[in-house]
Order: sequence, then C-alpha cells, then structure tokens
Amino acid sequence: GQLFGEIRGRGVAAGGLERANARAAGRPGLVRAVLGCGLYPMVGEVRTVDGGQGSGRDAAKVNMTVRSGEKVRVHPRSVASKMDVVAKHEWEARPLLCFQELMRGEALLHVKECTRVPALAVVLVAGSLRVEVDEPEGLGETEPQQTPPSSTVVVDGWLRYRVPDELLPWLLCLRRRLKEAFARLVD
Repeated sequence: GQLFGEIRGRGVAAGGLERANARAAGRPGLVRAVLGCGLYPMVGEVRTVDGGQGSGRDAAKVNMTVRSGEKVRVHPRSVASKMDVVAKHEWEARPLLCFQELMRGEALLHVKECTRVPALAVVLVAGSLRVEVDEPEGLGETEPQQTPPSSTVVVDGWLRYRVPDELLPWLLCLRRRLKEAFARLVD
C-alpha cells in the first residue's frame, strides 16, 4: 500500500520487503536499535533481578527504572522476565528495555511486552546530551592511572554512561550527523 510505496521510494526496501528482511536476517541488533529509537522515551533501565529460578513466587523478577523515576517490574508472564538481562561485567552499561505501555497493577507498575535495546541507539536519538568530565582514577599522584580517561554522558538527564575520552568525539560527531540527516529528511 501507501506505506510500502513510501518505504520503497526512500530506498529502504528497494528490492521488496522480503529481500530487505533477508538482508537483516541474523542481525537482530539492528531491528532492536530501530525499535529503541522509535519507542524512545518509552525505555527502562534494568536495575535489579530479584529472586531465583523456577516459577511462581520463586521466579526471577526484573526491575527497572523509567524516565519519570518510577520503579517498574517486567510482568512475570512476559518472555523478557525469563531472559538474561543482567550486565555480565561491572563496566558494562545497564541493559535497556523498550516497551509500548505501562500497566498499573495493585501494587506496582508492570510492562508485558518489552525488548532489550542497545544503549548506543538511544544515545544517538535522545533529546539532550550532557558530558561530565570524570576525575582520573589512580592510586596516588605518583602512580599511573588505572583506567583510561573517560567522561560520563548523561542522556536526557537520567541515563548515565561512561565513555572513554578517545571515543567521545566520534560519538558526538555521529550524533550530530544523524541529527542533520534526520533534519534533511524532514525538510
């Protein structure tokens, strides 16, 4: 229909939807990035996974914080409540889950349908970005620095990511270029 014609006209699905789908096969990260960009700011940052394995009261509970600061739990019947959403290393960013709707339960806010999205996608399309220069981490004035110099990027005043200083100019440049490309499409 009209939507497909517009998508094809923009060169997104030049060979048809089946061909575009085949090109993206095996790369779910791209689809998740697009979902994250499209649903932003409807994202939550995973804070904790409480509980253990199994079902019922002993099942793991995925808790996250949304932009408003409210605590939200992934509904226990959601597939996302069973997937591994914990950062494997302490230096990794907390996982983000995008969702379409918050539901108020008796005691908590819940999301049922959610998908893990890459933080980079959100950083690239978010409204505001603030850079805070981190103090170097060393053991003393005479000892060398333990970690590479980094800065903290604050996204829309609530998501915080530590970025190595050597990558920061590239990230900001990519964000600026993406914003300019979007502006050209709208004009």
